[in-house]
Amino acid sequence: MNADDFYAAMTDFLGERLRADADDVPAAITAQQDLVEAGLLDSLRVIQMIARAEELTGGTVDLAETDLESLYSLEGLYAAVR
Repeated sequence: MNADDFYAAMTDFLGERLRADADDVPAAITAQQDLVEAGLLDSLRVIQMIARAEELTGGTVDLAETDLESLYSLEGLYAAVR
């Protein structure tokens, strides 16, 4: 899966989760955006996002070797899961 397809799939996934829990869903999520700092992710959503990324790519995120904050953006997550 290339980066653009990954970003699109993850944006759709996050949009579905956010719409289920909040009325204020951002119009756009960028690949570089810190989603925790933007208030879009909490600890549970970070785990859900990692699990979805692993499903999409067939890869895994080595949490022992990865800086957790790098997973707060789609770009960082894509780099970690490949």
